[in-house]
Amino acid sequence: MRIAYFDCFAGISGDMTLGALVDAGLNFEELKAELAKLHLKDYEIKQEKVVKQGMSGTKIHVLAQEGHVHRHLNDITQIIQESELAEEIKDKALAVFGKLAEAEARVHGTSPQEVHFHEVGAVDAIVDIVGAVIGLYRLGIEKVYASAVHTGQGFTKAAHGTIPIPAPATIELLQGIPVYTQNIPFELVTPTGAAILSTYCSDFGDMPVMKVDHIGYGAGERDLTIPNLLRIMIGEKSTMDIPKINPNSDYSPEPLENHECGQEKHIHEHKHEHADMHEQEHKHVHEHNHNHNHNHNRLQGLTINHNSEILPQGEARFLQEQTIQAGEALMLEANIDDMNPEFYDYLIQKFFKEGAMDVFLQPIQMKKNRPAVTLSVQIHPSQLEKFTTLILKETTTIGVRVYPVTKYMLPYEVIPVDTPWGEAKAKIVRAGGEFTTISPEYEDCRRIAEKENLPLKEIYEEIKKQASREKP
Repeated sequence: MRIAYFDCFAGISGDMTLGALVDAGLNFEELKAELAKLHLKDYEIKQEKVVKQGMSGTKIHVLAQEGHVHRHLNDITQIIQESELAEEIKDKALAVFGKLAEAEARVHGTSPQEVHFHEVGAVDAIVDIVGAVIGLYRLGIEKVYASAVHTGQGFTKAAHGTIPIPAPATIELLQGIPVYTQNIPFELVTPTGAAILSTYCSDFGDMPVMKVDHIGYGAGERDLTIPNLLRIMIGEKSTMDIPKINPNSDYSPEPLENHECGQEKHIHEHKHEHADMHEQEHKHVHEHNHNHNHNHNRLQGLTINHNSEILPQGEARFLQEQTIQAGEALMLEANIDDMNPEFYDYLIQKFFKEGAMDVFLQPIQMKKNRPAVTLSVQIHPSQLEKFTTLILKETTTIGVRVYPVTKYMLPYEVIPVDTPWGEAKAKIVRAGGEFTTISPEYEDCRRIAEKENLPLKEIYEEIKKQASREKP
Protein backbone atom coordinates (compact mmCIF):
# COMPACT_ATOMS: atom_id res chain seq x y z
CA MET A 1 0.00 0.00 0.00
CA ARG A 2 1.32 3.44 -0.94
CA ILE A 3 1.10 5.78 2.03
CA ALA A 4 2.11 9.28 3.11
CA TYR A 5 3.20 10.37 6.58
CA PHE A 6 2.58 14.02 7.49
CA ASP A 7 5.17 15.21 10.02
CA CYS A 8 3.49 18.31 11.48
CA PHE A 9 6.30 19.56 13.73
CA ALA A 10 5.56 23.15 12.55
CA GLY A 11 1.84 22.70 12.00
CA ILE A 12 0.04 22.44 8.66
CA SER A 13 -1.71 24.73 6.18
CA GLY A 14 -3.15 24.27 2.71
CA ASP A 15 -0.21 25.90 0.93
CA MET A 16 2.32 23.99 3.06
CA THR A 17 0.61 20.73 2.09
CA LEU A 18 0.65 21.63 -1.60
CA GLY A 19 4.27 22.78 -1.38
CA ALA A 20 5.35 19.53 0.30
CA LEU A 21 3.63 17.44 -2.39
CA VAL A 22 5.34 19.41 -5.17
CA ASP A 23 8.64 19.10 -3.30
CA ALA A 24 8.05 15.33 -3.06
CA GLY A 25 7.67 14.93 -6.82
CA LEU A 26 4.24 16.18 -7.89
CA ASN A 27 4.73 17.58 -11.40
CA PHE A 28 4.03 21.31 -11.18
CA GLU A 29 2.93 21.69 -14.80
CA GLU A 30 0.50 18.78 -14.44
CA LEU A 31 -0.81 20.36 -11.24
CA LYS A 32 -1.47 23.65 -13.03
CA ALA A 33 -3.18 21.83 -15.89
CA GLU A 34 -5.47 20.05 -13.42
CA LEU A 35 -6.25 23.26 -11.52
CA ALA A 36 -7.18 24.93 -14.81
CA LYS A 37 -10.14 22.55 -14.95
CA LEU A 38 -11.72 24.58 -12.12
CA HIS A 39 -12.15 27.53 -14.52
CA LEU A 40 -11.14 30.03 -11.82
CA LYS A 41 -10.10 33.38 -13.24
CA ASP A 42 -7.52 36.05 -12.44
CA TYR A 43 -5.06 34.04 -10.41
CA GLU A 44 -1.53 32.74 -10.86
CA ILE A 45 0.24 29.93 -9.02
CA LYS A 46 4.01 29.88 -8.57
CA GLN A 47 6.54 27.73 -6.75
CA GLU A 48 9.67 28.97 -5.02
CA LYS A 49 12.56 27.23 -3.28
CA VAL A 50 13.13 28.74 0.16
CA VAL A 51 15.25 27.94 3.21
CA LYS A 52 13.82 27.79 6.73
CA GLN A 53 16.37 27.47 9.53
CA GLY A 54 18.84 25.84 7.15
CA MET A 55 16.32 23.40 5.63
CA SER A 56 15.17 23.75 2.03
CA GLY A 57 11.53 23.50 1.05
CA THR A 58 9.01 24.57 -1.59
CA LYS A 59 6.80 27.63 -1.06
CA ILE A 60 3.61 27.84 -3.11
CA HIS A 61 2.31 31.31 -3.97
CA VAL A 62 -1.25 31.77 -5.24
CA LEU A 63 -1.63 35.32 -6.56
CA ALA A 64 -5.31 36.27 -6.92
CA GLN A 65 -6.86 39.56 -8.04
CA GLU A 66 -10.48 39.06 -7.00
CA GLY A 67 -10.24 40.90 -3.64
CA HIS A 68 -12.42 39.92 -0.68
CA VAL A 69 -15.12 37.50 -1.84
CA HIS A 70 -17.40 35.71 0.65
CA ARG A 71 -18.58 32.42 -0.81
CA HIS A 72 -21.06 29.94 0.60
CA LEU A 73 -20.64 26.18 0.51
CA ASN A 74 -23.06 26.00 -2.44
CA ASP A 75 -20.85 28.40 -4.43
CA ILE A 76 -17.75 26.28 -3.89
CA THR A 77 -19.69 23.08 -4.57
CA GLN A 78 -20.81 24.52 -7.91
CA ILE A 79 -17.23 25.49 -8.87
CA ILE A 80 -15.96 21.98 -8.14
CA GLN A 81 -18.93 20.08 -9.61
CA GLU A 82 -18.81 22.04 -12.87
CA SER A 83 -15.08 21.36 -13.34
CA GLU A 84 -13.59 18.61 -15.51
CA LEU A 85 -11.68 17.09 -12.60
CA ALA A 86 -11.85 13.35 -11.95
CA GLU A 87 -14.82 12.33 -9.83
CA GLU A 88 -12.56 11.05 -7.03
CA ILE A 89 -10.89 14.47 -6.83
CA LYS A 90 -14.24 16.25 -6.79
CA ASP A 91 -15.61 14.01 -4.04
CA LYS A 92 -12.57 14.43 -1.80
CA ALA A 93 -12.35 18.21 -2.32
CA LEU A 94 -16.06 18.55 -1.48
CA ALA A 95 -15.50 16.44 1.63
CA VAL A 96 -12.75 18.84 2.80
CA PHE A 97 -14.95 21.90 2.26
CA GLY A 98 -17.85 20.08 3.89
CA LYS A 99 -15.77 19.59 7.05
CA LEU A 100 -14.80 23.27 6.96
CA ALA A 101 -18.44 24.32 6.67
CA GLU A 102 -19.49 22.06 9.54
CA ALA A 103 -16.73 23.44 11.78
CA GLU A 104 -17.57 27.07 10.96
CA ALA A 105 -21.27 26.36 11.52
CA ARG A 106 -20.61 24.97 15.02
CA VAL A 107 -18.49 28.02 15.88
CA HIS A 108 -21.06 30.56 14.66
CA GLY A 109 -24.22 28.68 15.62
CA THR A 110 -25.61 28.33 12.11
CA SER A 111 -25.96 25.67 9.40
CA PRO A 112 -23.19 24.59 6.99
CA GLN A 113 -25.15 25.96 4.01
CA GLU A 114 -25.48 29.39 5.64
CA VAL A 115 -21.80 29.74 6.55
CA HIS A 116 -20.01 32.67 4.92
CA PHE A 117 -16.54 31.47 3.99
CA HIS A 118 -14.10 34.36 4.45
CA GLU A 119 -10.42 33.51 4.01
CA VAL A 120 -11.15 29.86 3.16
CA GLY A 121 -13.59 30.86 0.39
CA ALA A 122 -11.04 32.92 -1.52
CA VAL A 123 -9.42 31.69 -4.73
CA ASP A 124 -6.09 30.99 -3.03
CA ALA A 125 -7.74 28.73 -0.43
CA ILE A 126 -9.72 26.89 -3.12
CA VAL A 127 -6.53 26.36 -5.12
CA ASP A 128 -4.64 25.16 -2.01
CA ILE A 129 -7.30 22.64 -1.01
CA VAL A 130 -8.15 21.30 -4.46
CA GLY A 131 -4.44 21.33 -5.37
CA ALA A 132 -3.61 19.21 -2.31
CA VAL A 133 -6.36 16.74 -3.24
CA ILE A 134 -5.02 16.60 -6.82
CA GLY A 135 -1.51 16.02 -5.50
CA LEU A 136 -2.43 13.13 -3.23
CA TYR A 137 -4.47 11.61 -6.07
CA ARG A 138 -1.74 12.01 -8.71
CA LEU A 139 0.93 10.60 -6.39
CA GLY A 140 -1.21 7.52 -5.79
CA ILE A 141 -1.51 7.93 -2.02
CA GLU A 142 -3.90 5.30 -0.67
CA LYS A 143 -3.71 6.17 3.04
CA VAL A 144 -2.42 9.11 5.08
CA TYR A 145 -0.81 8.91 8.52
CA ALA A 146 0.31 11.88 10.62
CA SER A 147 2.23 12.89 13.71
CA ALA A 148 0.76 14.84 16.59
CA VAL A 149 0.09 18.39 15.41
CA HIS A 150 1.97 21.45 16.66
CA THR A 151 -0.65 24.22 16.77
CA GLY A 152 1.17 27.31 18.05
CA GLN A 153 -0.39 29.59 20.69
CA GLY A 154 -1.46 33.15 21.39
CA PHE A 155 -3.87 35.31 19.40
CA THR A 156 -4.31 36.23 15.73
CA LYS A 157 -6.37 38.60 13.60
CA ALA A 158 -9.31 37.21 11.58
CA ALA A 159 -12.37 38.51 9.71
CA HIS A 160 -14.35 38.63 12.99
CA GLY A 161 -11.57 40.30 15.02
CA THR A 162 -8.89 38.96 17.37
CA ILE A 163 -9.25 35.25 18.07
CA PRO A 164 -7.26 32.69 20.10
CA ILE A 165 -4.81 30.22 18.57
CA PRO A 166 -5.75 27.61 17.47
CA ALA A 167 -8.60 29.43 15.74
CA PRO A 168 -12.06 28.23 16.83
CA ALA A 169 -12.80 26.52 13.50
CA THR A 170 -9.31 24.98 13.50
CA ILE A 171 -9.66 23.38 16.93
CA GLU A 172 -13.13 22.12 15.95
CA LEU A 173 -11.52 20.32 13.02
CA LEU A 174 -8.74 18.97 15.25
CA GLN A 175 -11.10 17.29 17.72
CA GLY A 176 -9.89 13.75 18.40
CA ILE A 177 -6.44 14.52 16.92
CA PRO A 178 -3.39 14.71 19.24
CA VAL A 179 -2.15 18.33 19.39
CA TYR A 180 0.47 20.24 21.39
CA THR A 181 2.18 23.62 21.75
CA GLN A 182 5.85 24.49 22.31
CA ASN A 183 6.04 28.23 22.98
CA ILE A 184 5.67 29.36 19.35
CA PRO A 185 3.48 32.51 19.57
CA PHE A 186 1.99 32.21 16.09
CA GLU A 187 -0.76 30.33 14.28
CA LEU A 188 0.84 27.14 12.93
CA VAL A 189 -2.34 25.30 11.89
CA THR A 190 -4.85 26.98 9.56
CA PRO A 191 -8.45 25.84 9.02
CA THR A 192 -7.55 24.63 5.51
CA GLY A 193 -4.65 22.55 6.83
CA ALA A 194 -6.76 21.11 9.63
CA ALA A 195 -9.57 20.28 7.19
CA ILE A 196 -7.24 18.46 4.79
CA LEU A 197 -5.64 16.50 7.65
CA SER A 198 -8.91 15.54 9.35
CA THR A 199 -10.47 14.47 6.04
CA TYR A 200 -7.61 12.23 4.97
CA CYS A 201 -6.11 10.95 8.19
CA SER A 202 -7.47 8.86 11.05
CA ASP A 203 -4.18 7.39 12.34
CA PHE A 204 -1.96 9.76 14.33
CA GLY A 205 1.25 9.14 16.24
CA ASP A 206 4.57 7.50 15.38
CA MET A 207 5.46 6.93 11.76
CA PRO A 208 4.35 3.47 10.58
CA VAL A 209 6.93 1.04 9.26
CA MET A 210 7.42 2.07 5.65
CA LYS A 211 9.98 2.15 2.84
CA VAL A 212 10.36 5.87 2.15
CA ASP A 213 11.14 6.78 -1.46
CA HIS A 214 10.10 10.44 -1.63
CA ILE A 215 10.35 13.26 0.92
CA GLY A 216 8.91 16.75 0.50
CA TYR A 217 9.05 19.92 2.56
CA GLY A 218 6.33 22.56 2.20
CA ALA A 219 7.20 26.00 3.54
CA GLY A 220 5.02 28.36 5.56
CA GLU A 221 5.14 32.13 5.30
CA ARG A 222 6.82 33.15 8.57
CA ASP A 223 10.38 32.62 9.74
CA LEU A 224 10.22 30.94 13.15
CA THR A 225 12.72 29.68 15.72
CA ILE A 226 12.02 26.22 14.27
CA PRO A 227 11.97 25.27 10.57
CA ASN A 228 8.55 26.45 9.37
CA LEU A 229 8.01 23.38 7.21
CA LEU A 230 5.57 20.53 6.78
CA ARG A 231 7.42 17.31 6.00
CA ILE A 232 5.65 14.62 3.98
CA MET A 233 7.25 11.20 3.55
CA ILE A 234 5.87 8.94 0.83
CA GLY A 235 6.50 5.25 0.26
CA GLU A 236 5.26 1.70 0.61
CA LYS A 237 3.88 0.52 3.91
CA SER A 238 5.82 -2.46 5.27
CA THR A 239 4.41 -5.49 7.09
CA MET A 240 7.67 -5.97 8.99
CA ASP A 241 7.25 -6.33 12.76
CA ILE A 242 9.40 -3.94 14.79
CA PRO A 243 10.11 -5.07 18.36
CA LYS A 244 9.24 -2.64 21.15
CA ILE A 245 12.47 -1.52 22.85
CA ASN A 246 12.61 -0.39 26.46
CA PRO A 247 15.21 2.40 26.59
CA ASN A 248 16.07 1.38 30.17
CA SER A 249 16.84 -2.23 29.26
CA ASP A 250 20.16 -3.75 28.19
CA TYR A 251 18.74 -4.76 24.80
CA SER A 252 20.99 -4.29 21.80
CA PRO A 253 20.03 -5.33 18.26
CA GLU A 254 21.68 -8.39 16.77
CA PRO A 255 24.29 -7.42 14.13
CA LEU A 256 23.29 -7.99 10.52
CA GLU A 257 26.05 -10.31 9.33
CA ASN A 258 26.15 -10.45 5.54
CA HIS A 259 22.49 -9.43 5.42
CA GLU A 260 23.02 -6.23 3.43
CA CYS A 261 20.57 -4.38 5.66
CA GLY A 262 17.97 -7.08 5.29
CA GLN A 263 17.65 -6.82 1.52
CA GLU A 264 15.51 -9.59 0.14
CA LYS A 265 14.98 -10.54 -3.44
CA HIS A 266 11.36 -11.06 -4.40
CA ILE A 267 10.39 -12.52 -7.72
CA HIS A 268 6.84 -11.94 -8.82
CA GLU A 269 5.63 -13.48 -12.02
CA HIS A 270 2.15 -12.73 -13.20
CA LYS A 271 0.88 -14.53 -16.25
CA HIS A 272 -2.51 -13.64 -17.63
CA GLU A 273 -3.43 -15.56 -20.73
CA HIS A 274 -6.74 -15.06 -22.46
CA ALA A 275 -7.31 -17.24 -25.52
CA ASP A 276 -10.53 -15.42 -26.36
CA MET A 277 -12.23 -13.23 -23.81
CA HIS A 278 -15.61 -13.66 -25.47
CA GLU A 279 -15.28 -17.46 -25.26
CA GLN A 280 -14.68 -16.99 -21.51
CA GLU A 281 -11.41 -18.89 -21.60
CA HIS A 282 -9.25 -17.53 -18.83
CA LYS A 283 -6.03 -18.80 -17.40
CA HIS A 284 -4.35 -17.03 -14.50
CA VAL A 285 -1.11 -18.36 -13.13
CA HIS A 286 0.37 -16.54 -10.15
CA GLU A 287 3.81 -17.65 -9.10
CA HIS A 288 5.21 -16.04 -6.01
CA ASN A 289 8.70 -17.21 -5.15
CA HIS A 290 10.50 -15.67 -2.17
CA ASN A 291 14.23 -16.13 -2.49
CA HIS A 292 15.88 -15.21 0.82
CA ASN A 293 19.57 -15.43 -0.02
CA HIS A 294 21.64 -13.18 2.22
CA ASN A 295 25.02 -14.04 0.74
CA HIS A 296 26.99 -10.83 0.26
CA ASN A 297 28.44 -11.99 -3.05
CA ARG A 298 24.97 -12.35 -4.56
CA LEU A 299 24.32 -8.67 -3.94
CA GLN A 300 27.49 -7.37 -5.56
CA GLY A 301 26.89 -5.44 -8.77
CA LEU A 302 23.52 -4.14 -7.66
CA THR A 303 22.46 -0.64 -6.63
CA ILE A 304 19.25 1.08 -5.59
CA ASN A 305 17.30 3.57 -7.71
CA HIS A 306 15.10 6.38 -6.37
CA ASN A 307 12.12 4.06 -5.97
CA SER A 308 14.12 1.70 -3.70
CA GLU A 309 14.20 -1.05 -6.30
CA ILE A 310 17.26 -3.21 -6.94
CA LEU A 311 18.75 -2.40 -10.36
CA PRO A 312 21.82 -3.63 -12.21
CA GLN A 313 24.64 -1.08 -12.14
CA GLY A 314 24.43 -0.53 -15.90
CA GLU A 315 20.77 0.41 -15.71
CA ALA A 316 21.39 2.68 -12.72
CA ARG A 317 24.15 4.51 -14.61
CA PHE A 318 21.79 4.81 -17.57
CA LEU A 319 19.19 6.48 -15.38
CA GLN A 320 21.71 8.76 -13.68
CA GLU A 321 23.70 9.87 -16.70
CA GLN A 322 20.66 10.55 -18.84
CA THR A 323 18.65 12.08 -15.96
CA ILE A 324 15.94 9.61 -16.88
CA GLN A 325 13.13 9.10 -14.37
CA ALA A 326 11.71 5.66 -13.65
CA GLY A 327 8.16 4.97 -12.53
CA GLU A 328 5.83 2.03 -12.03
CA ALA A 329 2.37 1.67 -13.55
CA LEU A 330 -0.24 -0.93 -14.47
CA MET A 331 -1.49 -1.68 -17.99
CA LEU A 332 -5.10 -2.76 -18.39
CA GLU A 333 -6.09 -4.38 -21.70
CA ALA A 334 -9.28 -5.70 -23.23
CA ASN A 335 -9.84 -7.26 -26.65
CA ILE A 336 -13.14 -6.02 -28.09
CA ASP A 337 -14.81 -7.16 -31.33
CA ASP A 338 -18.50 -6.44 -30.81
CA MET A 339 -18.80 -2.81 -29.71
CA ASN A 340 -19.96 0.17 -31.75
CA PRO A 341 -16.68 1.91 -32.79
CA GLU A 342 -18.32 5.31 -32.30
CA PHE A 343 -18.06 4.70 -28.55
CA TYR A 344 -14.25 4.79 -28.47
CA ASP A 345 -13.97 8.58 -28.67
CA TYR A 346 -16.27 8.92 -25.65
CA LEU A 347 -14.41 6.22 -23.73
CA ILE A 348 -10.95 7.66 -24.35
CA GLN A 349 -12.01 11.12 -23.18
CA LYS A 350 -13.77 9.64 -20.13
CA PHE A 351 -10.74 7.56 -19.10
CA PHE A 352 -8.42 10.56 -19.37
CA LYS A 353 -10.87 12.65 -17.36
CA GLU A 354 -10.91 9.98 -14.66
CA GLY A 355 -7.13 10.19 -14.33
CA ALA A 356 -5.65 7.58 -16.70
CA MET A 357 -2.00 8.13 -17.60
CA ASP A 358 -2.51 6.96 -21.18
CA VAL A 359 -5.22 5.39 -23.35
CA PHE A 360 -4.76 3.96 -26.83
CA LEU A 361 -6.23 1.48 -29.35
CA GLN A 362 -4.55 -1.21 -31.45
CA PRO A 363 -6.15 -3.16 -34.31
CA ILE A 364 -5.86 -6.94 -33.86
CA GLN A 365 -7.21 -10.15 -35.39
CA MET A 366 -8.87 -12.60 -33.04
CA LYS A 367 -9.84 -16.24 -33.31
CA LYS A 368 -11.85 -17.18 -36.42
CA ASN A 369 -10.20 -14.17 -38.13
CA ARG A 370 -12.47 -11.64 -36.45
CA PRO A 371 -11.14 -8.05 -36.70
CA ALA A 372 -11.06 -6.42 -33.28
CA VAL A 373 -9.46 -3.70 -31.17
CA THR A 374 -7.25 -3.91 -28.09
CA LEU A 375 -8.15 -1.14 -25.65
CA SER A 376 -5.09 -0.30 -23.51
CA VAL A 377 -5.33 1.90 -20.41
CA GLN A 378 -2.24 2.80 -18.38
CA ILE A 379 -2.93 3.71 -14.76
CA HIS A 380 -1.34 4.12 -11.33
CA PRO A 381 -1.54 0.90 -9.25
CA SER A 382 -3.89 2.58 -6.77
CA GLN A 383 -6.48 3.05 -9.56
CA LEU A 384 -6.82 -0.66 -10.41
CA GLU A 385 -10.26 -1.30 -8.95
CA LYS A 386 -11.69 1.93 -10.34
CA PHE A 387 -10.57 1.40 -13.95
CA THR A 388 -11.29 -2.34 -14.03
CA THR A 389 -14.86 -1.50 -13.05
CA LEU A 390 -15.04 1.31 -15.62
CA ILE A 391 -13.86 -0.89 -18.49
CA LEU A 392 -16.25 -3.71 -17.62
CA LYS A 393 -19.12 -1.25 -17.18
CA GLU A 394 -18.52 0.98 -20.22
CA THR A 395 -17.47 -1.59 -22.85
CA THR A 396 -18.78 -4.95 -24.07
CA THR A 397 -15.76 -6.93 -22.88
CA ILE A 398 -16.17 -9.65 -20.24
CA GLY A 399 -12.57 -9.63 -19.03
CA VAL A 400 -9.57 -7.37 -18.44
CA ARG A 401 -5.86 -8.27 -18.54
CA VAL A 402 -3.63 -6.53 -15.99
CA TYR A 403 0.16 -6.46 -15.87
CA PRO A 404 2.82 -4.17 -14.35
CA VAL A 405 4.95 -1.91 -16.54
CA THR A 406 8.02 0.21 -15.83
CA LYS A 407 8.15 3.66 -17.40
CA TYR A 408 11.39 5.46 -18.26
CA MET A 409 10.79 9.15 -18.85
CA LEU A 410 12.88 12.16 -19.73
CA PRO A 411 12.15 15.20 -17.55
CA TYR A 412 10.32 18.00 -19.33
CA GLU A 413 8.74 21.37 -18.73
CA VAL A 414 6.09 23.42 -20.52
CA ILE A 415 7.18 27.01 -21.24
CA PRO A 416 5.32 30.03 -22.64
CA VAL A 417 6.63 31.18 -26.04
CA ASP A 418 6.15 34.64 -27.52
CA THR A 419 5.12 34.45 -31.19
CA PRO A 420 4.01 37.02 -33.79
CA TRP A 421 0.42 35.88 -33.04
CA GLY A 422 0.57 35.94 -29.25
CA GLU A 423 1.67 33.52 -26.56
CA ALA A 424 1.78 29.76 -27.14
CA LYS A 425 3.18 26.87 -25.15
CA ALA A 426 5.89 24.36 -25.99
CA LYS A 427 7.10 21.23 -24.22
CA ILE A 428 10.87 21.15 -23.67
CA VAL A 429 12.43 17.72 -23.11
CA ARG A 430 15.94 17.50 -21.67
CA ALA A 431 18.48 14.69 -21.34
CA GLY A 432 21.72 15.13 -19.45
CA GLY A 433 21.15 18.88 -19.25
CA GLU A 434 20.87 19.19 -23.04
CA PHE A 435 17.75 19.98 -25.08
CA THR A 436 16.67 16.99 -27.11
CA THR A 437 13.12 17.77 -28.19
CA ILE A 438 10.97 20.88 -28.54
CA SER A 439 7.30 20.13 -29.12
CA PRO A 440 4.80 22.99 -29.58
CA GLU A 441 1.45 22.31 -27.95
CA TYR A 442 -0.92 21.15 -30.67
CA GLU A 443 -4.02 22.93 -29.32
CA ASP A 444 -2.19 26.28 -29.31
CA CYS A 445 -0.95 25.67 -32.85
CA ARG A 446 -4.44 24.78 -34.05
CA ARG A 447 -6.00 27.80 -32.34
CA ILE A 448 -3.53 30.18 -33.99
CA ALA A 449 -3.80 28.50 -37.39
CA GLU A 450 -7.60 28.78 -37.37
CA LYS A 451 -7.59 32.36 -36.14
CA GLU A 452 -4.90 33.59 -38.56
CA ASN A 453 -5.93 31.33 -41.45
CA LEU A 454 -2.37 30.06 -41.83
CA PRO A 455 -1.04 26.53 -42.48
CA LEU A 456 -0.74 24.55 -39.26
CA LYS A 457 2.76 23.34 -40.13
CA GLU A 458 4.03 26.93 -40.45
CA ILE A 459 2.67 27.81 -37.02
CA TYR A 460 4.26 24.68 -35.58
CA GLU A 461 7.70 25.45 -37.03
CA GLU A 462 7.59 29.12 -35.98
CA ILE A 463 6.74 28.24 -32.35
CA LYS A 464 9.47 25.61 -32.36
CA LYS A 465 11.99 28.16 -33.66
CA GLN A 466 10.97 30.76 -31.08
CA ALA A 467 11.12 28.19 -28.27
CA SER A 468 14.67 27.21 -29.21
CA ARG A 469 15.70 30.86 -28.86
CA GLU A 470 14.05 31.22 -25.46
CA LYS A 471 15.61 28.13 -23.88
CA PRO A 472 17.62 29.03 -20.76
